Amino acid sequence: MISLTYQFGTTGDEPAAAVMRWVGEVVKAGGGGMIDADGAQQLLENVCKSVPCFAPLDVRETTLNISGIGTCIVPYGADPLVMVTRFLDQVIDAGHVLDSSMAAQIYEGICAQTPCYRPIDLQPYDLQVQGIGTIRVPFGTEPANSVENFIVQAKEAGHQFNAEQVQNIMDAMCGAKRCRRQIDTRPYNLTIEDVGNLTIPYGADPTTEVRNFLARRIASGVAVEPSLAGTTIMGAVCASLTCTRPLDLSPVSQPVKLATGQVRTLYVPLGTKPRDALFQFGNVHRLSMAILQDIFNSLCSVMDCTGYDEE
Repeated sequence: MISLTYQFGTTGDEPAAAVMRWVGEVVKAGGGGMIDADGAQQLLENVCKSVPCFAPLDVRETTLNISGIGTCIVPYGADPLVMVTRFLDQVIDAGHVLDSSMAAQIYEGICAQTPCYRPIDLQPYDLQVQGIGTIRVPFGTEPANSVENFIVQAKEAGHQFNAEQVQNIMDAMCGAKRCRRQIDTRPYNLTIEDVGNLTIPYGADPTTEVRNFLARRIASGVAVEPSLAGTTIMGAVCASLTCTRPLDLSPVSQPVKLATGQVRTLYVPLGTKPRDALFQFGNVHRLSMAILQDIFNSLCSVMDCTGYDEE
């Protein structure tokens, strides 16, 4: 509780000045908005019933016009920091670009007209992503933009992200910063007439997914001219997703060291089921099932062997 004290007869100390000081103390203590203009006027009227009052109470709102953006208004009795912060949020919501320097100038302009009791925090926000790096969000920047830029740079460094990982990052980010949008982590879907439906999960390499799609569709018996279909599909996919390398339709190759010490290569042509290619290779070289399983495990580390038996 903050009490209003006024010593009658104090030279030059008007009741209005005492009320204004008291309202300032309320705001300083975190009670911004508790006493508005009407409340302060009523308070002064009550005081003036006991002591002579000669000067009115100035309860005008503080305003600052920012060219091309709008007017920041701080009502009497409100906390300037709260009102300026709210104004800055509204400005950014409206699509204006606002950096920390401009925000500081706005706050300084308000504080030149009315007392401000707390500094405004315009420092960038840093979020540590374990094992990868730090996402920095400068003041005025949409957090999702900073996360997206971070993901691009991390991918260039060899890191991979799936939808769940990105959502976890955004949950942590938006728990600390105001987020105006989320990152779209929905799968990309494309229907190719007479071929099938291509689905590319968020974070997956589009080129790899297109090759896998063609390989599985051909293996299932769909009549497709790989080169022509690949060019068409990649054109559509890369118009929506970022493709970093061209489509390679050549066979997947896996060197195999035989018991004799010789090295032979297992080839899996596009559209051939990996197990079919493996068994053919095993028959030629008379390999046991145990050895074939080891070869298959190595093969599936360089290509996606799943999905063929589902077609």
